[in-house]
Amino acid sequence: MKCHSINGDGGHVGPELNYPVSVAAYRRPEWLMRFILNPQSMDADSKMIPFYRGIGNREELVGDIIEYLNAMKLVKLPKR
Repeated sequence: MKCHSINGDGGHVGPELNYPVSVAAYRRPEWLMRFILNPQSMDADSKMIPFYRGIGNREELVGDIIEYLNAMKLVKLPKR
């Protein structure tokens, strides 16, 4: 919520993740998992920070984020 938005709600540091096309529609879950956990492992120039390195259940939480992105593929709200 701090960096990205979904259907126009949320942050504006990173790109919109659902509108007009969901990132989950063109990226495989395995790619999303690896990128969210360690963006620079997929793109050395990425400005995105790794998902909270200090917590023990980070892969589970990223899995939940990916499930949310997949569910939101079906929910398209007008961009604000």
